[in-house]
Amino acid sequence: AIPAYADHFERMGVRAVETCVIGESSEAIQAGLAAFDGSVHEVVVRAITGFETLDNYLSLARASAPAVK
Repeated sequence: AIPAYADHFERMGVRAVETCVIGESSEAIQAGLAAFDGSVHEVVVRAITGFETLDNYLSLARASAPAVK
């Protein structure tokens, strides 16, 4: 629906869904993000939640944050 995004994914040679992580738990989100290790320089999380509430966005941010070592 957004031509600039469509053009970008075409240049990358991937479908948009191939760049997404979907999960209902911290473990699922972390596993999905880990799949990009070694193939990208930086992971950027664009938060999209089922319902636009502060609690949902905070939960997603916490679930996608790297573990503190």
